[in-house]
Amino acid sequence: MSELDEYRKQIDSIDKELIELFEKRMNIAIKVGKYKRKNNLPIFNGKREEEVIEKNVRNLNNSNYSDITRRFFENIMELSRSLQKNIANEDSATSNNIMKENKGVIVGYQGVKGSFSEEALLKYFESYNNTRNYETFEDVFNALEKNEINKAILPIENSYTGAIAEIYDLLVKYGFYIIGEECIKIDQNLIGIKGTKIDEIQEIYSHPQGFEQSKKFLKNYQNIKIIPYHNTAISAKLISDLKDSRKAAIASKKAAEIYGLEILKENINDKKIIIQNL
Repeated sequence: MSELDEYRKQIDSIDKELIELFEKRMNIAIKVGKYKRKNNLPIFNGKREEEVIEKNVRNLNNSNYSDITRRFFENIMELSRSLQKNIANEDSATSNNIMKENKGVIVGYQGVKGSFSEEALLKYFESYNNTRNYETFEDVFNALEKNEINKAILPIENSYTGAIAEIYDLLVKYGFYIIGEECIKIDQNLIGIKGTKIDEIQEIYSHPQGFEQSKKFLKNYQNIKIIPYHNTAISAKLISDLKDSRKAAIASKKAAEIYGLEILKENINDKKIIIQNL
């Protein structure tokens, strides 16, 4: 047996152990999903996931594997969430089907076309045109209360900054409840009108979280003025309206496409970000 064959034999043996442990982990993930559904808890818990990742990175003997260990556990937990959502949550699936099959239902969201909330809405409903958008989160809740809309898509947590307290406060204030959820991956991009050069940009507009999620990138351009705005997609629309190559926005690729903007630098967020929407 050659040296390479011996290495492959060792890998096969380790893979067998990994599969056994993976199956055990997924079985527990299903139990966790059922518990969360029974107690009306969201599937996604960004704080808990980050704690799990950091704990396991600290368990490494070789710190050179830190980055790939983080990616490994991010993928494992993404699979766990998917399993919890699609297999363990029978009650949720029923609610989701009812929600999706309702005809004549109007769904509201905060922001404008190209926002991450709209992206979650389209992903959740798969194909849906009967929507209304609002400027603030509370505007959406007011619309629900006045029966202007029947359902709403709102962000409740993201893996970078944790729970969005304002949404939870509004849920309590208005007495509404969660009947479904959707997780989407966030990629922030620097976008501007066609022909814009990064070195000539004087102002960047985005939601404060867009700036927070892109801190490492922005450190390279400390001479550029950072201007907080209502929403990443609204920031993109503003840049499109102004048609000024000295101004740019941090927003999604979808927003760039909708508002005819050019992606100047893609995927500028510091790390993988997931937003959970209700």
